[in-house]
Order: sequence, then structure tokens, then C-alpha cells
Amino acid sequence: MTQENDSKNNFSVLRSQAEELLGPVSVDQEDISALSPEEAQVLVHDLRIHQIELEMQNEELRQAQIKLEELKDKYLDLYDFAPVGYMTLNDRGLILEANLTAVGLLGMDRTSLIKMFFSRFVCQEFTDTFYLYLQQVFQSQSKQACEIKLTRKDGTVFYAQLESIPVQDENGQFNRCRAVLTDITERKLMEEELKKSEERYRGVFNNAVVGIMLVTEPGRFMQANSSLQDMLGYTEEELKMLSVFDITFPEDIQISKEKLDALKQSDLSAYRIEKRYVRKDGALLWVDLSVSAIRDSEGQHIATIGVISNITDRRRMEEEFRISEEKFSKAFFLSPDAIMITRLVDGMIVSVNEGFNQLSGYAEEEVIGKTSLEINVWDNPEDRHRLIKALKAEGKVNNFEFLFRTKDGAIGYGLMSASIIELNGTDHILIVTRDITERKRWEQELQNTLQRFYTILSTSFAGVLLVTNENIVEFVNQAMCDLFDIEDSPASLRGLTAHEMIGKLKNAYEQPSETLDRIRQVVSQGMQVKGEEVAIRGGRTYLIDYLPIEINNKPYGRLWHHTDITARKKAEQDRENLRAQLLQSQKMATMGTLAGGIAHDFNNMLQIIFSYSDMLLAHINEGDPGYKGLQSILKTAQDAADLVQKIRIFGRRAEMVLVPLDLNHQVDEVTKLLSSTLPKMIEVDIHLTKDPVIIKADPSQITQMVINLAINANEAMPQGGRLSIQTENIVLDNDYCRLHVGVKPGPHVMLTVSDTGRGIDKGFMERIFDPFYSTKTRDYHKGTGLGLSVVQGIVQQHGGHITVESEVGKGTIFRMYFPKLEHEIVPAYVETKIPYSAGGTETILLVEDMDLVRELGVIILEKFGYKVLSAGDGQEAIDVYEKEQGNISLVILDIIMPRMDGKECLEELLRINPTVKVIISSGVGQEDLIQDVVKIGAKGAVNKPYGMRQILGMVRDVLDGD
Repeated sequence: MTQENDSKNNFSVLRSQAEELLGPVSVDQEDISALSPEEAQVLVHDLRIHQIELEMQNEELRQAQIKLEELKDKYLDLYDFAPVGYMTLNDRGLILEANLTAVGLLGMDRTSLIKMFFSRFVCQEFTDTFYLYLQQVFQSQSKQACEIKLTRKDGTVFYAQLESIPVQDENGQFNRCRAVLTDITERKLMEEELKKSEERYRGVFNNAVVGIMLVTEPGRFMQANSSLQDMLGYTEEELKMLSVFDITFPEDIQISKEKLDALKQSDLSAYRIEKRYVRKDGALLWVDLSVSAIRDSEGQHIATIGVISNITDRRRMEEEFRISEEKFSKAFFLSPDAIMITRLVDGMIVSVNEGFNQLSGYAEEEVIGKTSLEINVWDNPEDRHRLIKALKAEGKVNNFEFLFRTKDGAIGYGLMSASIIELNGTDHILIVTRDITERKRWEQELQNTLQRFYTILSTSFAGVLLVTNENIVEFVNQAMCDLFDIEDSPASLRGLTAHEMIGKLKNAYEQPSETLDRIRQVVSQGMQVKGEEVAIRGGRTYLIDYLPIEINNKPYGRLWHHTDITARKKAEQDRENLRAQLLQSQKMATMGTLAGGIAHDFNNMLQIIFSYSDMLLAHINEGDPGYKGLQSILKTAQDAADLVQKIRIFGRRAEMVLVPLDLNHQVDEVTKLLSSTLPKMIEVDIHLTKDPVIIKADPSQITQMVINLAINANEAMPQGGRLSIQTENIVLDNDYCRLHVGVKPGPHVMLTVSDTGRGIDKGFMERIFDPFYSTKTRDYHKGTGLGLSVVQGIVQQHGGHITVESEVGKGTIFRMYFPKLEHEIVPAYVETKIPYSAGGTETILLVEDMDLVRELGVIILEKFGYKVLSAGDGQEAIDVYEKEQGNISLVILDIIMPRMDGKECLEELLRINPTVKVIISSGVGQEDLIQDVVKIGAKGAVNKPYGMRQILGMVRDVLDGD
């Protein structure tokens, strides 16, 4: 029993501990009583073991949490203090996260940086690159890299490399990326420096006066500078197809190969050799060749560089000197040059000729047995030391210039050739000296003159070419090469014949044969030409001066002087074009003002004809006498009204209802009309851009414009042809706008209407937009001559401009440019109808300054039952209204009147009666004033000439309205 109680007690303790770890235990206290002591003991034992295991697991979990916190701290340290910047960006470039390195690179604090767009730091010229790169990262769903230029908060700029990889969110969407930002400014600067170094090397290589070649295995040319190309007569491309052995004289090939093999095997680091090359033209060329090996970091031979000097002249002179030695004994005493022989060992003079005596002033007996230093013939004793040193090194010296001193102390220039010869088994020096004092003086004078001359010509912006009397090019400046797109350097062109030089120039002339014939004529006759213009291909114009020159009153050669005056010619033409446009604009503005005034008065007259005809027709039947005559009068009045509308358009005073308009839709609608009206032999070709072409325009006027141009094209193609209509979105830049008066840069819609008709002669082009001007025979049924004037008026009223190109026999192209509307909604077309006319019994006050028009209005209104009061001007209307205000239901008010116009009259009427109903009656060209009056309080407006039905309908609508 005791053991059972102990088991129960132990069970209770263990159960409590288990519940602390695991929660409630399902085994109840009562269940233990059903167990035997042995079973209870086993249960207690199992619970203790389970308790121990749980405690161990809890300890392991605690230790793991400690390690996790330590790793987290280490990760944060590594993340924040990494040598590169880490960031997290969303798909719009918004910074979601950044480490301290990225914060430092961008010069911001972390709090401010988060939620900023990375593009904020991207330099403007790299903005498109960054957005394209960001788009590529998310589209490719792979790691991408790019180099961009960034600006820190403090304004400093640095280059950076951005590497990004997209990451998925919990939904598997790629809407973020992890980015690594690395400062590569130092690397970019090193690349720039390397590029500059390469350019310096290239400059030295290409401009060296000696030949330089770079050769790879097996002796193939990799590079050759221009001096080497000139020396060998090959281009660089031709040399790259050869090896050095292909141009080496056959007898020198073996020694060249042995030297090159030794260089490759590191037996030599460099060597120098004199050898022979064969030029492209077959001539033999002696060269002094210095060769060095180029090796990699491991010492392996990878290329060979050679520096080449042309010593052909020197070798020839040496050969000539050898021959002269054989004749020395005969020529020694007869030579006019100074000749002396001295011992090499001590310089003692052993023999001199008569030429030496005359040059130095010493007699032979005065110098024999003495040295040249003792008799003081050297102005600079160091010259003798240099001579001896060169002689010991080379055995001979040619063209050694020095200053000598005569017996009386005079100083002169000497040109010396010397060689070591053997006499009686002892080395001696044979010295031949020529007095070149006078030549040096002339050479120096000529050199100074030429240097000043060439310096001036070299810095000239004009092209200069100097050809001698022997037809040899003596001088070409860089400007000449630039003007004629000659790739050769000026130095390489010197020495060419005039014929060869002309061959380089002729392809640039627009008319080479004619220009060259002119040059040959000038050359043959020794003529002088100044300021002659010559056309050059590409639309350029050069001014040529041809000047024969003389030196010392003797013909020396010819100087060709070319100046590019293309810009000046273009500026002159542009000024002339702008002047013509301005004059045309002023002329059209003046004529527009005149046309608008005429149209206003003419419309009042038409109102009378139109209304009386309408009234008379209402009282007779179709078969009655005079019916057809009245119909003709009414038709003619309507045609006259249409003509007035054209005049209004020409005068830029037509009333317009401007709405956002899809030009493609409008052209489609006009095309449907044209297809049924144009002859079948006219092919209509429509090309409409797929992009939106939205402009602010009056649809009816755009239709009128296209129809006018189509009719014009039809008349230009009596035998048939093609009418083309095209729309296109374009952008007009500042250069275009400078050449077109009043045109503003920006997005435009271009409407092109072209035909393949007979075209327009240049003599008529300036007048095609003049009103009532036509190349057709004057015929009422063929047009009024207002077609193109109306087109121009419509275009200009819409803020656009028009251009025309035409060539006789090939057709005409009209281009209309309209300012483009962005993101505008084009309203649906709603058909409007004139309200049906109806009569009434109300009293109407009719205000009109023109008697006939006023009387006509009274007749129409009274005919349909209205009681009418009339007034001839605004002041009279106010007087009538003040007396009859209680009876007057409506006022019909003309807008332009003497004493008090319609606007002032309306304002006074509203002051008297704020609820007064007024209809405005207007002529042409008064749209702005009408809008002002309607805003003030007018209930409607009607334009003259109006029909009886139209005015009666509007009267009824206003009277019946609120």
C-alpha cells in the first residue's frame, strides 16, 4: 500500500512538471488506482525519462536561439559594412532597403534613402539607360549588370556598376530585385588614361618622320605608319598581306632571318642592320633598320618592332665617294674645294691643295707639320673632336657642317666630307671642305621667309595649295585636305605633280570636267582669278582665288586659295526666303482685312436678296410665272453667300467651331465623297498613319480644304493620274522654324495632298495663294480663283502653315502642318438642324441700322403674326424699350451700329430688365464680339444672311424657352 501511495505521489509531481512543459496530461489521478504497483512504477519511470528528454530539447533550443542571434548580428555587420553597397529595389526602382555602404556611396542617411527612387541619383544622360536596364532585369528574370553615372546628395559625381538579380515574393511574382552597387570611378579614370595613352602612342606612331612597323609571326606586317608606307610605296592594307621577307632584297633575306631568329630565341634583345628593300615600283631602297623584341610577362616573344630610316642617298654618296677616291690623285690639286690630309694619331697636316690655301688664307708652308688646332682654323674646337669621334666610329663622315676661321679671323661656313685612308701603312684623314658661307646665308634667308610664309598659310581656315613652275606641289595646308576630304596628311602631298593633286581634288567638284577645263585655261594663260564660285558635291560652295606669284621678279609658281562659303550662301538664301515669307504674310494680312470688310457689307445686301426671294417663293407655286426666275435668284444669292464664306476664310475671319478632331476619320469621310465625284481616271491613293492624329479644328473647314485641293489636282490631271493623301505625326525643330515665319517648334500633324499632274511653273509659284489668281481661263463654272487662298486661310486659322513643292511635268505636293493635340477625346458627331419656323402674336423690337434689312425683318415677322417695333441704332432701341418694356417680349439686336453698338445696347437693356430676351444678329468677322455678347446675357445669335425659316425658328425657340 505504501508503494502504491508513493507511486501516486510521484505521478502527481511528474504530471505537474509535464503539464508545465506540454500542457494538460490526459491521464487522470483515478486511472492510477487501476494499475498494479509494477505498472504504476513503469509509468512513473516513463514520465521521468520523457521529462528529461524535454528538458534536453529545451536546452538545445535555447542554445540554437543564442547561436541564431549571434549569426544574425554577424550577418547584419557583414551586410552593413560590406565593401560594396547592397540595396533592395522594387520594379519601379524604389529603394526598399540599403546597407551602410550604399548609404555612404549616395551621401544620404538610411532613413531618408529608404522609399526614394534610385533614379533620383542617376545623371540625366544615363536615365534612359537605367530604366531600360531595370526593365531588362525583370523581363529576363536573371542577373543583369550595367555601368552608370551617379550624383550624390552633395552634388559630387561618380561612376558605378549596378548588378541586380530579381527575387520572387510569396506569390511567385518578380517585383523586387537585390542590387549590388560598386564605385568604379577609379577604374573608369584608369580606362580614360589608358585611352589617352593609346591616342598619344597612335599620334607618335602615325606622325613619326621615320618608318615604324610592328611585325608578328612569321614576319607578317601588323602595323605600318604613314612614313613607312610612303617609303615603300605600299598602303598599310597592302603591307598586311605581305611579310618583311617579301619586300627584302633577295641577297639580304638570309641575314635578316638569322637576326630575327636570334631575337626570337632571346639571343638578342635588339639589333641594328643596314639592308635593302624593294619598293612597290621596283626601285631599290637602302635602309637603316633598328629592331627590338616585344615579349610577354613570361619572356616569350610575341612581336617585333622596327624603326627604319631611308639611307639610300647616303649609300649612293658613299659609292660616289669611293669612285672619287680613285680619281683623287688627279683631282686633288685641281679641286676648287679645300683639301688637306692629316695624320689620324696626332692631327698633323701632311698635305693641302690650292683650294685650302685660298679658303684659309694660309700658304702651304705655313701649315705643313702643324695641326689644325695650332693654326686655329676651327671656330669651335669641339667640332674637331666630334669629327674624329665620328671618323673612328664610322671610318668616314659626309656633309659635316662646321664654322671655320681664316687667317685674318673671318668666320665662314664649311661643308666637310672626311674619311680615313691609309698612306704608307699609317692611318690618315682625308678632308674635303667646301665654302658654303654664301649658300648658308641665302638658305637661312629663304628658310626664314618660307617659315613665316608656311606658318601663316598653315593656320589659315582657307585651303591653300602652292604649285611651283615645275608643276610640283610645294605646300598644302590642313584646311585644303579638310575641304576636299583628303585623308592624306599635308606633308605626304608635298612633292606630288599638279596632275596627281588635281586627281585628288576633281571628285569633289559638282561639275569636274567644266571646273578642270577652267583651271587648265587659267594655268595655260597665266591668268589671275579672284572670287570665282565653284559648286562642290554635297551642296557646298567654295570661293576660289588663283594667284600667280613671283620671287625676285621671277615667276615662281601658282597659289590656289579655296574658301568654304556654303554657310554664308545658305544664310543669304535663308534671309531672302524669310524676307519673301514676311512680305507674303504682310500682303495677305492686308488683303484679308480688306476682304473681311467687303464681306460684311456684301452680306447685308445678300440678306435682302435672300429673304425677299424666300418670301416671294412662299406665295407662288412651282408652275406659276416667275417661279423659275425666283429660284435662279435664290440659287445665285446662295452661291454669293458661299463666295462670301470663301472670302471670310481667305481673310482669316470665318467663324469656326474648333473641337478635338481625328484627322484620319475626317480624311476617310472626305474620301468617300471624292470617290463619287472625281473622274474614274483619277486614282485616289490614301495612306493614313496608324498612330493617333488629333488636332483642334473645324470639321467642315477641314473638309472644304481637302475638297479644294482635290478639285485643284483634278484640274491639273485632265488625262488622269494619281491623287495621294497622307497623314503623319512629325516634330518641327528650331532649325525648321527659323526658316518659316510664325511657325513654333513641337509635335505637329502633317497632311500631304499630292498629284501627278502638270505641275506649276516657277514663275507662278509666288502667286498661287493670291486671291482671284488662277492659271485657268476665267470661267465662273471653273472656279473663282479663291481655291488655294481658301486653303491657306483655313490652315492659318487653325494655327498651322502650308508649304508647296512642284515641278513642271511631275506634279505638285501640298503639305499642311497643324499643331498636334495630346490625349484628347474626339467627341462623337452630332447632327444639328435648324429649328422649324413658327409664328406668334408677341411684340418684338427689331434693331438694325440698315434700312432695307430692317424693313425686310419687319415684313417677315409681321407676316407670321408678330407685332414689330423697330429702331435704327442702339440709343433709339433703348428709348423704345423704356416706353414699351411691358409689351416687348423679345429684342432682335444687330451687333454693329452707329452711336451705340449691340454690346452696349444689351448691357443697358439688362440694366433696365435683367430678364430681357435678346437675339444677336451679326455680319461676318464678328465671332469674338458675338461670344462676348452671348456671355453677357444674349439668348441666341444668328449670322447674316439668314433664311426666313432660320430666323423664325430661333425667335420661337427663345420666346418659348425659360
